Amino acid sequence: MIHLVIILSSEKELLFSSTITDISVQDREFQQPLEEIKETAQKLDQGFAIFATEDYEILVYKEIYSIVFVFTKGFEINQYWKEAAKRIAHDFASIMKSKEDIQTRAWLVKEQAIQKKLHEFEEEISKYIEDARNPPTKKMKESFW
Repeated sequence: MIHLVIILSSEKELLFSSTITDISVQDREFQQPLEEIKETAQKLDQGFAIFATEDYEILVYKEIYSIVFVFTKGFEINQYWKEAAKRIAHDFASIMKSKEDIQTRAWLVKEQAIQKKLHEFEEEISKYIEDARNPPTKKMKESFW
């Protein structure tokens, strides 16, 4: 089961998080795993890293930003989760690019536009998570039975 989606900058700054279950990046118990995640993300040049902490399975995908999925310990991370991470990375980079373009406008307008895009982005994350949970091959198998 997936618990969190986290996006980090190249400087290990937490840019965005989406809580899927009851675990949050602010939880005291999650601070040690979060530090391990930040260290791994910073060391990764590009591509994927999969590792486990004491309580979680972690998938990190890095392009410009690091996209992190936090799963239940023992969860099998497959290609669909990697594809979801790539899609999230692409969408987030687009949002941040538009943020740079908007910076020439008034501060209030910029903030409202970015907040709206981030809200829409969180809805997109939910779609990507659902696609990874129920990949097309799984749907096809279910339709045959």
